[in-house]
Amino acid sequence: MENLAQNFPNLMDMLVNLATRGAIPALGAGRHLCLVVGLWFVFMGLMHFYGASDPESSRFMGGRTQSSYTLAFGYVLAGTLLTSMYRLDVVGVLQGTLINGDAAVPINSAQLQYGGGGALRERIRVATFALMAIMQFIGFVAIARGIMMIKDVTAGHQNASIGGIFIFLVAGTMLWHFEYFANVINGTLGYDFIGLFSPYR
Repeated sequence: MENLAQNFPNLMDMLVNLATRGAIPALGAGRHLCLVVGLWFVFMGLMHFYGASDPESSRFMGGRTQSSYTLAFGYVLAGTLLTSMYRLDVVGVLQGTLINGDAAVPINSAQLQYGGGGALRERIRVATFALMAIMQFIGFVAIARGIMMIKDVTAGHQNASIGGIFIFLVAGTMLWHFEYFANVINGTLGYDFIGLFSPYR
């Protein structure tokens, strides 16, 4: 039994590895994906502007969606916001609006490094950064999904609504800045929520 315990990886190390090899590279890939999808949305928006201004051009437009100025505006707006997600400009604006300007910077790999023989407090600090990195990736995905729902609302999809956009943007911002969200819960309810995951403050 002791040999099994020694061979099984430390849960704290697993959390750090998940953030280092999963969340941080995925966040970088997601930013590049948002750039590509955003440029594609802007292009499609311009095509729908052309289709709405010239009804005869509808035969060149594929798909079942009828071109309109509203749909074209939705594509261009969603495309520009997704493009600015590459530099995290939208995240910064949402933080400044919803979190009183208390900005969180993306967690990087340098913050998740510690020596193998490091003290427990140092390892707990790194594990807390790992938790924040995972939350930032989830928040980034939620914000990007909220932006993409703008196009769905203008296209008239049944599963998209203005309220859904608002929920995704607010929830994504809170997850991006999870420490602030945890401190709000702690200050409001008097309960140290983040202490459930790490005793480091």
